[in-house]
Amino acid sequence: MRAGGTAVTAVAVAVLAAGCAAHGTIDSAAGPPSSATPTSSGTCQQSPTVTATDNGRTLCVTAGGTVLVSLKAVGDSMWNGVEVDNDALVRDPHPKIRVPQGETDASFVAKHAGTVKLSAARPLCPSSSNGPMRCAALEEFTVTVEVR
Repeated sequence: MRAGGTAVTAVAVAVLAAGCAAHGTIDSAAGPPSSATPTSSGTCQQSPTVTATDNGRTLCVTAGGTVLVSLKAVGDSMWNGVEVDNDALVRDPHPKIRVPQGETDASFVAKHAGTVKLSAARPLCPSSSNGPMRCAALEEFTVTVEVR
């Protein structure tokens, strides 16, 4: 009887993991169209807008410019606050943005030359789960910003 219970538990874990993975896709509704241009073009922008479609990209902004990050929730899975890893970009103390319900938005000012990583995360699995099993899978968002 113990071997049968172990097999049932293993199947339950596999089904749960597959269900969480199925919720991890980002579709084109992940945010407004991005205005960010990858740095391969060699030009820097004054005020790019970054969305989930820019995940993994590198872009350039001119010093004194602003970077707006707009991450739309997928279902009830909201993005956490957007973080930066150094002070070449600083949070805009007076952003002129209206955040629609279901979005995580942030505005940053490019203070000085440097390379900054923007990051955020959101849960992949639905927030309402039945039973004692929980899914802790996260989707990560990162964009590298070169300030020149």
